[in-house]
Amino acid sequence: IGPNPPKNDKESITMVSEVEYIGTITDSGIKVPSVYHDLLEVFSEKYCEVLPPHRRIDCAIELLPGVTLPKPRMYTMTPKEMVEMRNFIDKNLARGFIKPGRAQIAAPVLFREKKDGGMRLCVDYRGLNAVCVNNLYPLPLISELLANLSCGKYFTKLDLREAYYRIRVKTEDEWKTTFNCPLGSYQFRVMYLI
Repeated sequence: IGPNPPKNDKESITMVSEVEYIGTITDSGIKVPSVYHDLLEVFSEKYCEVLPPHRRIDCAIELLPGVTLPKPRMYTMTPKEMVEMRNFIDKNLARGFIKPGRAQIAAPVLFREKKDGGMRLCVDYRGLNAVCVNNLYPLPLISELLANLSCGKYFTKLDLREAYYRIRVKTEDEWKTTFNCPLGSYQFRVMYLI
């Protein structure tokens, strides 16, 4: 159900009018309909600032047996990138999402410009990916997905704030996420687009 349902759909209009205006405003200014009050914390900016607990869905990084680990490397950074790197490290150390650490494997980092002019930190995990077990999962056929969508009436786009950060890396695998930068070596405690 969207904020502007079609005029001829009386049921949807009724549902929106009953739900949309009975809401609670979160700390981030989002009005949450009352039917979702049991999920209020996930709409909160504060929720994204807290290290999630370990759960059974923690990210495991399984290495191939007998492989030689890639040697740690580092890319050079511009002064602007160094400022961004310092901000990233300070923010994520404070949140507990990263920790200082050294390991026999470490990935370099680089920055790419975002559409809005900001900088996106990219960790070059290609070396790690080359020595990891490739877990294969069945994927649906695109033609099948499109056929299922053809009967759809309403579509929703969800963008979860820092969704990868809501999944922890298994404690015994954190060393495999080590990244190097001119400011030191750090390890992720949460997923970072591994």
